[in-house]
Formats: sequence, structure tokens, C-alpha cells
Amino acid sequence: MPNTNFSQLKKVFLDYTKKFYSKNSEVQQNIILKEEHTLRVLNNAEIICDSLDCSNNLKFLAKVSALFHDIGRFEQFSKYNTFDDSISENHAKLSVKILEEQNILSELSKEESKLIIDSIRVHNMFKIPKEYSKDTLLLSKILRDADKLDILKVVTDYYEVMDKDKNSAIEHNLPDTKQYSKVIVQDILNNKNSENKYVKTRNDMRLMKLTWIFDINFPITLKLILERKYIEKTMKVLPKNEDMEKIYQHIIMYIKECKCKSTNKTF
Repeated sequence: MPNTNFSQLKKVFLDYTKKFYSKNSEVQQNIILKEEHTLRVLNNAEIICDSLDCSNNLKFLAKVSALFHDIGRFEQFSKYNTFDDSISENHAKLSVKILEEQNILSELSKEESKLIIDSIRVHNMFKIPKEYSKDTLLLSKILRDADKLDILKVVTDYYEVMDKDKNSAIEHNLPDTKQYSKVIVQDILNNKNSENKYVKTRNDMRLMKLTWIFDINFPITLKLILERKYIEKTMKVLPKNEDMEKIYQHIIMYIKECKCKSTNKTF
């Protein structure tokens, strides 16, 4: 499908999100938060595709995947007043359900629709299942990197204003204590993407976001993480101690080593 049809799909998305606009300031704030998040993920996906010299068709599919990857978030927040999947619904499954029920991708071929649906289905999984096709894996990796990039922006922007402008949806109403999980610390030092089951406090959530560094697929994504200073901004709101200093030095070294070893466009 030619890229010229993308504007029509973008209008479908924006018309859909407007149905959830609210006079309640907290609800409206979070609906706009996800609407703007989606548009930035879309931009990130384009940047990643350009770095990979993707075909026009693959870039189109990546843009559509980015556009609709979180369409379930709007119904999720409207229904449950949270973005926490563990106490509501899996937002990726909800996104797929909405796309299929409303036949939003009806103008695309069956093959294109399946690629987009599958990439959205796995975009929030801990690991991408290996049984998917090569094209689905590439598309989902582009989406996952683009999504992580902007979530890091959203949370680090919030860290800079959280004392004045509280938004419990961003840190899932977790306790704001000095405690943090030693398991997540060790996962970082072992280059592991940690699991949500270890997240008990806001510091855990912040550390968890840092473990995403070890699940990045493309050099351009790490480059942008460094340029946008997401690591430094996260470290500012974590405790000042030896554990955190080790974490910071380890992550910076990991990224530098990845950049040195990167002769291809994927890791």
C-alpha cells in the first residue's frame, strides 16, 4: 500500500482518541499523554527505518504499527483509570482487539494486516517469541525500540516536574520510598532485562526502565538514548550510593562496547 494512504489512517487514529477526551483534568491529561506518545513513537519509528535504509513498504508498515500500537490504552484508562496492565488488561491485546473489531486495517492486504497485528501483539512482551516470521521480527523490533525511546522520554520528562505536577499513572501508584530491588540491580550488572515481578517501589520502576538498555535492537536507538540523556535523567531521581554509581558506569560502558562492536545495523 502506498505511503499516500497513511494520512487517512492517521485521521482514523486521531478521530478515535477524541472520543475519550474528558472534562476531568486528570483523565484528559492522560489521554493527551498517550496521544502525544503515539505520535512521537511514530517519529522514532521513521528515524529507525531511515537508519536501516528500509524499503518504502516496510517503512509504511512500521509507521502504521507505531500509529496503532497503543490504541488500546485509551479504552484501558477510560475503563480502569490506570495504565497498569497487571491490574487492568494487557494493552497490546486490547489494541489488537480494537483493530480487529473495528476493521481499521481493512484497506490493507491480509499479509500487511497480519504483520502489523503481530508486531503490535508482541510489542510489550518480555521477549519476542521466536516462531514469528523474519519480517514480523524486524517490524516488531523497530516498534519496540521506537516505543522504549519515547517511554524513556515521558518518564524522564516527568522526573523533572514530579515534585510540582504529580501524575500517579506514570509510576503506577507505587510507594515512593528509598527502597529498591537488589535483584534488578544485579540484572543490570549482568546485562539482563529484568522482570516486572520485582517492581515494588518507584525506584524499582525507574531501575526497570534502565534494564531496557539490554533489549535494544538497533545502534541508532542507543545513540538517541545517549544524546537525549535519558540515563542521566533517570539517575538523578535514584538514590545516591555505591549501587547506583556501579549501575551508571556499567550501562555507559555497555553502550560504548555495543557501539564499538556494531558493524551491522542490528545487534
